[in-house]
Amino acid sequence: HGSQTTWKLLNADNTVAATGGPYTDGESMATDTLCVPVGCYKLKVFDANGDGISGGGYTLTNAIGQRIIDADGAFGAVSTVGSKFCIPIGPVAFLEGSCDLIELNATDSLVTTPIVGASAYQFWVFNPHGGYSQRHLGSVPVLGPGLGAVLPHDLPLDIRARALVSGAWTEFGPACTLLVPSGGGMDQGAVVRHLAAAAGQADLQLWPNPIDAGHVNLSIVGLEADASTVAITVFDALGQRALVRVLPVTDGSLTATLDLGTLAEGMYILKAATANVSFTRHMAVKQ
Repeated sequence: HGSQTTWKLLNADNTVAATGGPYTDGESMATDTLCVPVGCYKLKVFDANGDGISGGGYTLTNAIGQRIIDADGAFGAVSTVGSKFCIPIGPVAFLEGSCDLIELNATDSLVTTPIVGASAYQFWVFNPHGGYSQRHLGSVPVLGPGLGAVLPHDLPLDIRARALVSGAWTEFGPACTLLVPSGGGMDQGAVVRHLAAAAGQADLQLWPNPIDAGHVNLSIVGLEADASTVAITVFDALGQRALVRVLPVTDGSLTATLDLGTLAEGMYILKAATANVSFTRHMAVKQ
């Protein structure tokens, strides 16, 4: 039913960059090729009958065929990740054997290409039709084991990864698909609870700790969607403020290298706070 299918590509400011469809009924495949400037976009796919693309799906790739979104047809009237993607895409790709897995279990790990100079990796797992989106942070290009235990089961998901190099994130690399079969992940009630608690599941990590180079890497993921800044306060062992910074938030996450200036050797407490959530972490400074 190609005549029911259309799509819209939006710029970062939600203006329309391109549109496509409807297509011819009975076609087994339709392909659109378009040229857009370097930048960030959102894709929305529509079904006029409100029942998705029965038995089919859609894929968004770059010019050399690397996938950005890989979706089946199991949606209603609208399919959209809800988050922007940026092009050109980044270099972090999942290795063969860690891509397009349909039986991911709690003991499996996913491995990506290592990036020279990377100090952290972030793995983005999402439902291409929206409703589920989680990011997992790690210090090595390996996700898991244990990922299968916290993902919803029987839900086709996409996964992409990026690397932190010299204090800046690369763009996310090409997408792979994964699926946790029944019994390998959350039941549907747990998925609902997991999503409802997402704002409370934000996570802060800092490294290295102890700190001996005058700066510390700071990453926060899972912040509320409307958060624009995070207030960072460092307290010394006497509870006195030793450092205050305000850092910007993008798409619910923050990654920065915090210059500790001339902080003396000793134990400190770092507090990070938005309007709705706060974290505290102990850190040690060594000279």
